[in-house]
Amino acid sequence: MTRQIASRRFSASFIVGMFVIVGTLSLAIVVVWLGAGKFLQENKMYVTYFDGSIGGLETGSPVKYQGLPVGSVAKVSVAPDGRLIEVVMAIGKEMKITDSMRATAEFSGIAGGKFIQLFYPTSAEMAGIYPSLSFT
Repeated sequence: MTRQIASRRFSASFIVGMFVIVGTLSLAIVVVWLGAGKFLQENKMYVTYFDGSIGGLETGSPVKYQGLPVGSVAKVSVAPDGRLIEVVMAIGKEMKITDSMRATAEFSGIAGGKFIQLFYPTSAEMAGIYPSLSFT
């Protein structure tokens, strides 16, 4: 009469395999959950125009108000007049944008990247400046 002895090696391999599968699935769920938060966030699109260099500003760059992130740059392109630079910003719905608000491209550090800084002008002269656009 022969008896088979249960192999501990098989059960240890099985446990390690299950641990790897469960860990991988958990990691994938966390990544999707964190990434979906950005895509499910409701944003409003705003457009601003620059007449100077915005080198270092690119799609995905942050948009900040008083140093706090409120959105991101959705698109950077040449405006229809071929003279200005058009920047489309996706800004969270909780941020209230008014006509008196201004935007400027600021350096984010010594690496050369830029971000859009939104602010209310402190001088009456700057508050009265509105660009004249030759296109709709």
